[in-house]
Amino acid sequence: MDQNSKPTKKDTGLLARYDNRLATSSLRPLSEVEAEKARTDYLGTHQALASLFANQQQKSVRELVYDCAALLKKMTGATYVWIGTLKENLEQLTLLGGQTQEGFAITGKFLLMQNSPLAELGKKDLICYPRNALVTFVNNPYMQKYNINGLAAHTIRDERRKFLGIICVMDVTAIAHPDYTCELLREAAEGLGSLLKN
Repeated sequence: MDQNSKPTKKDTGLLARYDNRLATSSLRPLSEVEAEKARTDYLGTHQALASLFANQQQKSVRELVYDCAALLKKMTGATYVWIGTLKENLEQLTLLGGQTQEGFAITGKFLLMQNSPLAELGKKDLICYPRNALVTFVNNPYMQKYNINGLAAHTIRDERRKFLGIICVMDVTAIAHPDYTCELLREAAEGLGSLLKN
């Protein structure tokens, strides 16, 4: 959002909802400077995500998934962003697309190993390990191989709450603004839910 422009009524409502979620969050509180930057970034990304999903007829599902991952990677600064469909038994993830340091992730399948943080998504919609994920999940080979220190993920569900998949951001250092990142994941998951239900 341009610093000289006034927020619209919708923008004001979005920021009020975002501020309320921050106030009730159990995650690390932001400093005043961090919070203001996160609010501005959140509004800009929300508008970009809304535009992306509003124009979904113009692109394939794969293109939209990659565009969503690229936008989230840019706004969160995460090392990896993955979007995939996940079986209800949480044993296998089919990677639809994502972004890595080197570019697009390769579409494919991999098993979720024992002691994976993603297995927790069977019990709740959001997980967040802003730092020390590598220590918390020391027995998970994937976390060790890719040196994942910060991780946040959200379930993707349709309007009937059917489990469709996950969206996940991972970082080799730490998630700098966990509340902001989690709110963006929630927004993206909502858009992806309407996209992937078809």
